[in-house]
Amino acid sequence: MGTQLFTAEELQAMGLDVAQSTTQEVETIPDAELLAVKKQEVAQYQNLKIESQEGLTTAGALLVKCKTSIKEIKSRLEAAVEPFKQEKKALDAKIKSTSEPYQVVMSALEAMRDRMDALVLGYNKRLRAQIAEQQRKEDEKFEKKVEKAIEKSEAKGMPVVMPKAKVVEAPNLYKEVGVQIRKLQTYTIPGVIVEGKELSDANLRRTNPKLAEIPDCYWVLDTKGLAQAHRSKGCEIAGTIHTVKEITA
Repeated sequence: MGTQLFTAEELQAMGLDVAQSTTQEVETIPDAELLAVKKQEVAQYQNLKIESQEGLTTAGALLVKCKTSIKEIKSRLEAAVEPFKQEKKALDAKIKSTSEPYQVVMSALEAMRDRMDALVLGYNKRLRAQIAEQQRKEDEKFEKKVEKAIEKSEAKGMPVVMPKAKVVEAPNLYKEVGVQIRKLQTYTIPGVIVEGKELSDANLRRTNPKLAEIPDCYWVLDTKGLAQAHRSKGCEIAGTIHTVKEITA
């Protein structure tokens, strides 16, 4: 099927008589050829300037033609990618159906992991409390033995023979069941920084009252330095929140 080379509006814009003009019939060309032709037109007229009525007529005709060409190319683009869109829909559905049984099992395992994690950490917490209580009792016994040893040495005028302190050892869960419990340290600056990342509404100026207590050595705010300092044993930094969380590894 042929197409009209110029529309009536294009012919009128170029000052031609529509009734007397000759309509040229051309075959629809393939997309690749069309794109090449349009690229050539763009290059041909990219430096066009309007310096006379003739230039205005040419520019007007090109403007109308550009709008028409854009619509045509957009239509051809949609037609060209439509098969791929359909293939993508089918592929997405295939990926979803293939992934679903894996995701179901993974979700169940993750829920079990979280439950076992809570159970292990809970047991470890209770065990440490028991050990701490046992140690407290052993320390009390040790203090009494020390007092008796001192009294005995004073009574006999001999050097004090100190008793041996007993340390209650905690079981090694990693050796027993392969679970390692370690401490995860984090720091937070209230309302400003979480885990070293600025919030979208963060105000890091010194005038922010939430940051007033942070020592001068951390300005301009050295989040890396803060993190390293918090990870150091026994380090406390004013104006920040230091948390310790136990996790399994």
